[in-house]
Amino acid sequence: MNDNTRVRVRISKDLFESLAKEVLAEAKKAKSGSADHAMKLSKKMPKLGENKQMAKAKKTEEKAMVNKKEEVKSKVMEIAKAQLAELMKKKEN
Repeated sequence: MNDNTRVRVRISKDLFESLAKEVLAEAKKAKSGSADHAMKLSKKMPKLGENKQMAKAKKTEEKAMVNKKEEVKSKVMEIAKAQLAELMKKKEN
């Protein structure tokens, strides 16, 4: 190995070590910050059982909405048929 290569290896090693120190320092800062953030989020999040109850309630609401849409659709069809029948009677007269 010539002297030029040794210098590059030594600079690379120094550069690597300084970068590693910086990365580790930032990771420690981020870790403590993210831990605090995670704790705040966990306090705001509902319990697992509450999530299940919310999902059941949502499914029930969706079913109710579908049923209501079907009822409205059938009523509209009945009204439309009645109006069509009246129009047909008026045309005949």
